[in-house]
Amino acid sequence: MYDMLRKEHWEGRVLVTNRHCPAAPLPDFLREAWDLSHAGTGLFVSAAGTQAATLPPSRVAALRWDQPWPTPEALAPWLTLVKPAFLVLPSPRYPETPLLSDQALRRHRTPDPKTLEGLERLRQLHRPMLLDRTCRQIHTLCRAFSGLAIAVELSASWLSAADQEFFALLGSDLASLPVGYWHDAAQAMMREKSGRTPQLDLVEDLGKYLLGTHLSDAFEDQDGLACGIGQVPFPALRKLLPSSAVSLLVLAPGTPAPVLVQSLAFLKQAGWRD
Repeated sequence: MYDMLRKEHWEGRVLVTNRHCPAAPLPDFLREAWDLSHAGTGLFVSAAGTQAATLPPSRVAALRWDQPWPTPEALAPWLTLVKPAFLVLPSPRYPETPLLSDQALRRHRTPDPKTLEGLERLRQLHRPMLLDRTCRQIHTLCRAFSGLAIAVELSASWLSAADQEFFALLGSDLASLPVGYWHDAAQAMMREKSGRTPQLDLVEDLGKYLLGTHLSDAFEDQDGLACGIGQVPFPALRKLLPSSAVSLLVLAPGTPAPVLVQSLAFLKQAGWRD
């Protein structure tokens, strides 16, 4: 199933995202958002783009959606406009509490033992309900848009539900549907530096579900950096990624075109090829 969903020929094509301006009217957003597709003919292009509305549909590899997950009605105009092969959805999240909020958890890279115990209780309490809701949402989207592959993205948030157990359960419940895992190299590095599963172990564990990956570097609590200036072990990561998995370079909005070109050159040296 997963080998059939991965499309190696999508490498080098465009990512469109609603993340930076989710509330804007669709055409205005596509005209106003940043676009780096002019930077060259490298392996990967990240665009949320000024040219996206005029790009041939075959150039749009993935549509990356922000929270909350879309309804079919919200998603339909985007799919009509950009016709992606993959819909990349953010990780489902456990509910915040006053002591277990993103703001509180960001104060320390690794929470203290008492906080970790609280997080585990939160997961155990909400995981069944969260998994059930996630499966129902995916079923709804798959029924509405047959042929669209759906991938759930990694997050560095301590409240993220996307971990090995979650994807194993998701894969078991949705084995017959075009659903898988979307890796994020920078977010995985931030997770590792906070004491969670090392990135390479994560990819090895979830490789059979992996449909694609976002590539950028990370240092400490910063992500979206140019590849090669942070802590992501790109050569080792490339060796573990399925050869057919989609790879897209996704740097921070406003990244200058020369920085994109430098990242492309670095990735080629690290094992990615045209």
